[in-house]
Parts: sequence; structure tokens; C-alpha cells
Amino acid sequence: MTVSFFAVNASFFMGLYFLIFACFLPSSYDRHGFRGFISAKFPHLGIPLLFFTVLCSVVTGHVEVGHLWFVERLLFYSLVYALFRFVVRKPMRVQSGVNVVWIVFAVIIVSAANYRVRPA
Repeated sequence: MTVSFFAVNASFFMGLYFLIFACFLPSSYDRHGFRGFISAKFPHLGIPLLFFTVLCSVVTGHVEVGHLWFVERLLFYSLVYALFRFVVRKPMRVQSGVNVVWIVFAVIIVSAANYRVRPA
């Protein structure tokens, strides 16, 4: 029972976190604009990442982000999204209607693929 719980949990763990983060990027960019978006993301993501990287560099002797690899990715994806929106200069349309059938279908497909790929 616990093995199957952890297998399902591990397959959705960080992917779901990145998906939730990505869902809020368009509205944040629309609210702040390019400069405001960058200056709003850096204190929340960049400063802790910079502090931890410097601290780990002092302790270990080489530069590494360690356990904050996901913060590094979130900051990178935020900057890429901001640059994309700055270059495209079009407002993104976010569809408000969510089709539950497609969400359930996607969950089943991803679960089956993860079950097939991941060792139990």
C-alpha cells in the first residue's frame, strides 16, 4: 500500500508544483509588466537562491545550488517567460473553461506512463 502511494506521489510531486507555478505566471506578468515582473520575482526566488549558493560555496568549496535546484528552475522559467512576453508583446488568452474529462484523461495517461517507466 505505501509503495504504491509513494510511487503515485513521486510521479506528480514536482511536476504539479511547476504546473501550479506556471498557471499564475500570465496574470502576474499582466499585472506587473516586464520590469515589475522581474523585480517581483527576484526577491522571492533570486535572493534565497543567491544566499544559499554563496553559503554552499563557502562550506563546500565549489559553486552548487544543492537542494534549491527547483528555485533555480523557477527563476529561469520566469525569466524565459518574461522575455518571451516582452518580445511577443501580445496578451495571452487564458481559457477559463476547464474540461474535467480531459483532466481525468490526462491524469490516467500520465499515471500509466509513470507506472510503466518508473521501477516500483
